[in-house]
Amino acid sequence: CSLLFAILLAFLLAIAYLIVKAFSGLQMAWHLKPYNA
Repeated sequence: CSLLFAILLAFLLAIAYLIVKAFSGLQMAWHLKPYNA
Protein backbone atom coordinates (compact mmCIF):
# COMPACT_ATOMS: atom_id res chain seq x y z
CA CYS A 1 0.00 0.00 0.00
CA SER A 2 2.77 2.42 0.94
CA LEU A 3 4.68 1.43 -2.19
CA LEU A 4 1.68 2.34 -4.35
CA PHE A 5 1.40 5.68 -2.52
CA ALA A 6 5.11 6.39 -3.09
CA ILE A 7 4.77 5.61 -6.81
CA LEU A 8 1.72 7.85 -7.07
CA LEU A 9 3.50 10.66 -5.24
CA ALA A 10 6.55 10.38 -7.52
CA PHE A 11 4.25 10.38 -10.56
CA LEU A 12 2.47 13.54 -9.38
CA LEU A 13 5.80 15.23 -8.63
CA ALA A 14 7.05 14.37 -12.13
CA ILE A 15 3.89 15.81 -13.71
CA ALA A 16 4.12 18.97 -11.58
CA TYR A 17 7.79 19.36 -12.58
CA LEU A 18 6.95 19.02 -16.28
CA ILE A 19 4.10 21.53 -15.98
CA VAL A 20 6.34 24.08 -14.22
CA LYS A 21 9.10 23.49 -16.78
CA ALA A 22 6.68 23.94 -19.70
CA PHE A 23 5.14 27.04 -18.07
CA SER A 24 8.53 28.67 -17.48
CA GLY A 25 9.52 27.86 -21.08
CA LEU A 26 6.28 29.40 -22.34
CA GLN A 27 6.86 32.50 -20.21
CA MET A 28 10.40 32.76 -21.53
CA ALA A 29 9.13 32.48 -25.12
CA TRP A 30 6.56 35.22 -24.43
CA HIS A 31 9.29 37.47 -23.00
CA LEU A 32 11.59 36.86 -25.97
CA LYS A 33 8.89 37.31 -28.62
CA PRO A 34 8.90 41.16 -28.72
CA TYR A 35 12.70 41.21 -29.11
CA ASN A 36 12.63 38.69 -31.95
CA ALA A 37 9.86 40.49 -33.84
